Amino acid sequence: SMPGPDGIEVCRRARLALNPRVPVIILTGLEDPKIVEQAFAAGADDFIVKTGTLDSLLERVETWVERSGLTDLP
Repeated sequence: SMPGPDGIEVCRRARLALNPRVPVIILTGLEDPKIVEQAFAAGADDFIVKTGTLDSLLERVETWVERSGLTDLP
């Protein structure tokens, strides 16, 4: 539902442009198993459906940042 390229294409492009350690997390209102498969095939590290709480989203983002070893970035 994004204008222009969809989230899967943005994920593909991000994977090519970013340091491989930078986690790519898809946040979406869609809960279609095919889209989840496409997201992971495009290089997503996680897939979060918007029905969760802000606190759970922040916890997952913090976990991915810690796992990536990029906690020293400004």
